[in-house]
Amino acid sequence: MSKIDHPDHYGGAGNLYEAIRVIEAWDLNFHLGNVVKYISRAGKKTDDPLGDLQKAHWYLTRELARLTVDRKIEQWGEPEESDDFARPNALDEAFEDLMKC
Repeated sequence: MSKIDHPDHYGGAGNLYEAIRVIEAWDLNFHLGNVVKYISRAGKKTDDPLGDLQKAHWYLTRELARLTVDRKIEQWGEPEESDDFARPNALDEAFEDLMKC
């Protein structure tokens, strides 16, 4: 296996549960796909799983922030551009709030 095509730390080509196969089968978005990727390779690409688990946490928190903002928009409607609750700012603020937990 090459470093690019089906690397062992993601499960390898012969593995039914290779990270990319799971991500595609479950039709995961960018954030959740990265959560699966980093959890599945934790402790396999390097001897220390902490960095991969921290990355998984970061992407999961980002997805939670996105869903939080989406729910607020569903309840209150899309903000005006002049509104302080502009979508990018709201996502960053929700993300920072969740990272404090």
